[in-house]
Order: sequence, then C-alpha cells, then structure tokens
Amino acid sequence: MHLSKLAFLLALAGLLLAFPPQAAALEPGGSPDEYVMLFPTTSYMPFFSGNAGKTSTEYGGHGMLVDLLDAFEKKYPQYAMQRVRLPRVRANDWLARKQPVAFALHSPFFGGLVTGGFDFSLPLWTTADSIYTLKDDPLRYERPEDLRGVPMGVIRGFGYGLLDPLLRSGAIASIGVETDRQLYQLLLDGRVRAIVANRHVLPYSMYRYGLNPLRLRAVGPPLYEFELSVMIRKDHPEILEALNDFIRESRADGLLDGIQRRWLGEACPAVKE
Repeated sequence: MHLSKLAFLLALAGLLLAFPPQAAALEPGGSPDEYVMLFPTTSYMPFFSGNAGKTSTEYGGHGMLVDLLDAFEKKYPQYAMQRVRLPRVRANDWLARKQPVAFALHSPFFGGLVTGGFDFSLPLWTTADSIYTLKDDPLRYERPEDLRGVPMGVIRGFGYGLLDPLLRSGAIASIGVETDRQLYQLLLDGRVRAIVANRHVLPYSMYRYGLNPLRLRAVGPPLYEFELSVMIRKDHPEILEALNDFIRESRADGLLDGIQRRWLGEACPAVKE
C-alpha cells in the first residue's frame, strides 16, 4: 500500500494505468439488462481490495466501498450489479463504449480514466495526503520550505509534488526505502522526522503491519485533498439518484462512520482530523 499522491495514482488511477490487458474475452453474464460495475484489478485499501472471484474477471474483493455497495443493493435490489474487474486498457475500452453502468471509485482530481458519459455520485469519502510526524514532535508545516533540513522518509521512485524540487536539491534531507512498511518504521524509529502518507491508507496499513498509527499525527495543510465517488453512466439517472439518496442517508444514520470504524478501528478519530 503506498502513500503519496503518486502512490494514490499507482493504487487508484495508476492502478488502472499499470496493468496489461487480459487476453480472455469477457461478456457480462445474465440478461442484456443486467447492470455491470467495473473494479480495478489491484487494491486501494481500506477502500477496496483487488481480489478476483470465481474467475479472473469476476470481482470478489472487500473494503469500505464494498460494504457500502452491499448495503445499497440490500435496500435497492433492483440496482444490484454484476461486479467485474478489469485492467486499465480493457476498463477504458469498456468505459469509452459506455458498456458498464458504473465504475467503482474515482476522483475528478485524477486523470487516466475515461469519464465522458458518466456522472460522479456525491462524495463517499474525502481523503488527503499529508505530512506525518511523531505525535510528540513539535515540527510545524505550512509550506515546502518549512521542511528544509528536516530528515524525511520517501519511497524510491515516487513523486511528492511541491516537495520534489527541495528533495532533488537536497534541501530536504531524504532517506529512501522500497515499501510503505519500511517508511513507517523509519519514522517510528526516529531515523526521520517526516513522511508523506494518506489519511485513510496509513491507519489501515499500520494496523495490518502490527504498528500503532496513533503514535503519528498529520501536520499542516494536506499536500493534496480529494473526494472519492462512484461513477454512474449518464443514461441511468435513476441509479445515480438512488445512490445519492442512500449516501445522504448513510451520512445521517451513521452507516458511513460505522463502515470507517470497522476498517480503521481506533485510528478513526485521527482520520477525521
């Protein structure tokens, strides 16, 4: 699981960009009127995993989005969808031909995906990539220059947006690692004072690795903040309306918060900061 904006691109928009097309043909099962929702072939947890079902093109994953969709389809069984997973080339081909009714999760903030002919639902979650430090570290961050001379952990090959010029010049002292787990450990061990992490991915991943995300805090304004929504084909406004109604209800009755607590546990309050 990766952390920076580029990590998000690799895990969400980029997870569509990174995979070769499958050779086997895929045809939706059931009647011609069956609804199809596309999922990427890799995971962006805690939002969704990339697991296959009984076949390589059947989606069988889990995560926050899957929990919400299951609850939506329980209330609106007439809009239950066949969940299909495809790599980037075939996903974009399907989207360009408007073959699926929906795409699982995306943000207008990112490119790399055909969005013409689709509307975005109300946002399900707003997430962000921020500077993280140890909870008791007095480090303050408002602009990239505030990190001059601050030892920072980075994942080799990743881009960090506004921080990149200072990282390249050495004005921000960096230690490069290969994985997010190594990145978290650098910070927890005090070898660096800062890392870039996603407010949802960090607590989920750290718990998964047996690390304590409550030892960290986000500082200053996010480097990037973006909303995540479901894409619905424009010629199915009835599904979009029903989904938006359900999202509003889920905010009001606590379902969205409950799903988040299920996947993020004690770190949930930190996510809301």
